[in-house]
Amino acid sequence: MPKIKFFAWLLLVDRLNTRDMLQRRNKHLEEGYLCALCPDLIQETSLHLFFECTSSAARWYATGIQWNLQINVTQMLMQ
Repeated sequence: MPKIKFFAWLLLVDRLNTRDMLQRRNKHLEEGYLCALCPDLIQETSLHLFFECTSSAARWYATGIQWNLQINVTQMLMQ
């Protein structure tokens, strides 16, 4: 449980090493900064990677979880 709480905290404070975070830290990625999981040509952010990406949305749906993308991440995780 502590590992899950820590991961959720990293997600909430936008400190996960997603491609946009690496770009902000001036790390060069040869493959670019777009989401590696979907064909939508969208930059990989925490919000996109865990909630908006078609690939992750399909996995959430398979587990019976549907996120309300009209609210912020904190509210989504609290529900």
